[in-house]
Amino acid sequence: VVVRGTDDDEEEDADGRGTLGVSMMVCTSARVVVVFASTAMTPRRAVGLRYSAITRVERMKKKHMLSRTRRVRVVTGTREYEFHIKGSDGDTFARVVEEQVRKYEDGVRRVQAAEEAKAQATVEASAATAGIGGVFNRQRERVEETNRTLDEAFSDLSSLMSKARELVVLAERLAESSGTNKAENSELQRLVLSLGITSPVTRATSGASFHHELSRQLADWIVPILAKEDGIITLTDAFCLFNRARGTELVSPQDMLAACESWDALGIDLHLRRFESGVVVIHTKERSDEHACSKFKAALSSFESSIDSYEAAQILHTTPEIALEYLYMAESEGILCRDDG
Repeated sequence: VVVRGTDDDEEEDADGRGTLGVSMMVCTSARVVVVFASTAMTPRRAVGLRYSAITRVERMKKKHMLSRTRRVRVVTGTREYEFHIKGSDGDTFARVVEEQVRKYEDGVRRVQAAEEAKAQATVEASAATAGIGGVFNRQRERVEETNRTLDEAFSDLSSLMSKARELVVLAERLAESSGTNKAENSELQRLVLSLGITSPVTRATSGASFHHELSRQLADWIVPILAKEDGIITLTDAFCLFNRARGTELVSPQDMLAACESWDALGIDLHLRRFESGVVVIHTKERSDEHACSKFKAALSSFESSIDSYEAAQILHTTPEIALEYLYMAESEGILCRDDG
């Protein structure tokens, strides 16, 4: 705020206080800057008064009725200033300074209140987290947060599984009732497979025959998987995919292994094999050692040719882990030899 003042010369009161003629005043957010009128004897001067130092602003009476100059007294902690300001600008100056001082004091009070609230919160937090009671409080908060997270997760999972079961039932009904051709039926079966198992076998529903029923369901489910994996898959991969298809009705590794070992007794044409290194795979009867050896012989053009696990994986259309086991097998059969040089 800029207030223009009078160009009257500086005067002197009887009691010795300076009465200063004002040329211009600038009010900022932190202080009021007063520029005094220059005279023939004194150069132009200015003074800055911080709002924090101002204690009182007074509007004084005119010296005489015909005077156009208003007098405003500003009192600080150490000094009084009396300014002469032309016309209504004196009232404007006094009002603005008072308003700025009030805003400054309000801001100081807000800062003090915020600091007191912060200090109180710190004290309360320290009391809540200190000592054995604080340990119990933090533990209780973690347990409550974990319970909330689990409740939300399982509610979302239950909703998802209910919708998935409805979609599986709908896809199976369409596959059974529609008179579509073979290609369309295969597409529907692929859709059902991607949605998961609609009625997973459980101990509660199967009782003593749980492993046999699980073995049959696993065999029906894994045939399309083996067709996509070229006839062979590791037991760990099959375990993960099977449990994902079962949703919340998960099976343990022991139950999965027992179900696979039941295939021979049930006459199911799938095989579980354990290599010497401990790797366990599920494969079809087409995935024999003779088949792998013939593939290796066809890939090696001469005795100087070589092959590693990654090349063997490309030849057998499988993973490097399984291909390495077949390389060991071919070495033991005398089809390949190892170069340790």
